[in-house]
Amino acid sequence: MEIEVDSHKFHHYTHWNSKTTVLASHRDKTMFPSNQHLHFFFPFLLLSLCCINSPAHSAINTYILRSCNQLSNVSSGSQAAENIRRLVPELVSATKLNGYNVTTYGQNKDKIYGLAQCRGDISKRDCKNCIEHAAIRVGKECPNLSDVTIWYDFCFLRYNLDNFFNQVDTGFGIYKTGKKNVLIDPKSFDKGLGALIAQVKSEAVKPGNRGFGKGEVKLSPSATLYALVQCTRDMSPANCGKCLSAAVETFRPLCENRTGCLFIYSSCYTRYDLRPFFFPLDGDTAGAEEESPAAVLTATRLTMGPLRFLLSFPLLLLLVICSTRTAQAQSQGTPNNTFIFLACNPDSRVRSGSMAMENIRILVPQLVAKTLQNGYVATSYGQNKDKIYGLAQCRGDVSKKDCANCIKLAGKRIRSCSNKADTTIWYDYCFMRYNKVNFFNKVETGLGIYSYSNKTVSDPKTFNANLGTLLNQVGSQAFKPANHGFGKGKIKLPPSSTIYGLLQCTRDLSPANCRTCLTTASNSFREFCGNQTGCQFAYSSCYVRYDLQPFYFPLDPASTAGGASAARPMLTVVSASP
Repeated sequence: MEIEVDSHKFHHYTHWNSKTTVLASHRDKTMFPSNQHLHFFFPFLLLSLCCINSPAHSAINTYILRSCNQLSNVSSGSQAAENIRRLVPELVSATKLNGYNVTTYGQNKDKIYGLAQCRGDISKRDCKNCIEHAAIRVGKECPNLSDVTIWYDFCFLRYNLDNFFNQVDTGFGIYKTGKKNVLIDPKSFDKGLGALIAQVKSEAVKPGNRGFGKGEVKLSPSATLYALVQCTRDMSPANCGKCLSAAVETFRPLCENRTGCLFIYSSCYTRYDLRPFFFPLDGDTAGAEEESPAAVLTATRLTMGPLRFLLSFPLLLLLVICSTRTAQAQSQGTPNNTFIFLACNPDSRVRSGSMAMENIRILVPQLVAKTLQNGYVATSYGQNKDKIYGLAQCRGDVSKKDCANCIKLAGKRIRSCSNKADTTIWYDYCFMRYNKVNFFNKVETGLGIYSYSNKTVSDPKTFNANLGTLLNQVGSQAFKPANHGFGKGKIKLPPSSTIYGLLQCTRDLSPANCRTCLTTASNSFREFCGNQTGCQFAYSSCYVRYDLQPFYFPLDPASTAGGASAARPMLTVVSASP
């Protein structure tokens, strides 16, 4: 599956084969991560996220992700475009010799800054193969763009009109987790992992090691833990340490007790695994100095789960962005209508001026107008192969005013995908979708977005028992035809807390299909958000959320008395099934 995703400032193209998560902060500029928020960060950045295995050379060089900032367009034939054309071959040529290159080409406003680097443990041959593939790919897939980054397992290439050298860039992150939890005692594993990461990090920040460190530790007679960290070599030791600390701080709670985890920022890379993955391979696994493809495949393949996006929402910090959702502010007439995600399927491209494109242009205002009246609409426009099906809906508890504000914003933002016939946009208060394929009353659970509080409850057993009761209670409301797929409620959590829950299906779904979607969402978010104080999961067909803070309307007076705010940091993840 491939989609294009817009997030406040970016578009993302994504292929989903393995379990990868993208963690992003948006930045004020229209460029890539930095300091402000991204998950779907702001006006249109292009990402390509793909986990595939290339043909086996002496090693498996997995393509991870490509980002092409669509707001960084330069005119074909311009000086900047010519500078990019000249810069990339220089990066490739120098990196093949030295494993790393940082350089510039051009002058003044057309000057392009470029960096390319191979992982510190791989052979010159694998480095050469990787960086050549990276250059070919960005040339084909990011033409006439000046803000481009591509990640492979063995190498990295980046160029930009802005000088990013020796700047810690932790605004955009990618991580993979092992499918399994560790079988040994989690506390012992965590202690061993902490010691090993500290060891390889201290190795990496030594000037002579060029930001690279690797090592292993015996956890038991039968278990060895392997770890590798690396910074881009433009980083000073101090900045390398900052980047690695940020990466470790971020990935440890996300990858807790997993047998392996990989975390990548634009400035640094961290990975651990219970299987050997760096070179030279562990002597127990590898035979010859030049390992066979089969041996390397076994040792280096990222045996992780399905692909996901992880991002945070508005007003991100440099690291993992935390969006504060303030329910009290909303109730006082300043609704915090968070933009979540815009997905534009590039495979659904329609020609400019075509009948399908004209039908989309006419349909979207109709969706907005009818939703303003009723809070929901499912309709179509056009005929035969150019017919476009559309649906728009507001969350069942929001006011008409907030619904109107939300759906108008959605109608405007979705125009950025006007040449795509398969487009979906999520806000906190509303949802809009159109497609050439009739999706009415079909359960859509291929693309999911979940947010969680990143704070665990003190008594998981009691909490989960009460949460289960609450979800059953609000689910029984949602499944009643008269409630249009909407249910909300609360339950006391001893000794003095309250859990609030809300479920909603798109109103085109039958009660049976609504039940199917909500059951899938509940099962999914329990897997990813176990024991968190708050979590929400949104599919194209349904939405589930719970929290220890009131978040739906009308607010619980007891919980917001005295001006207390129901604000809480949230991390947001986008999960896509193959």
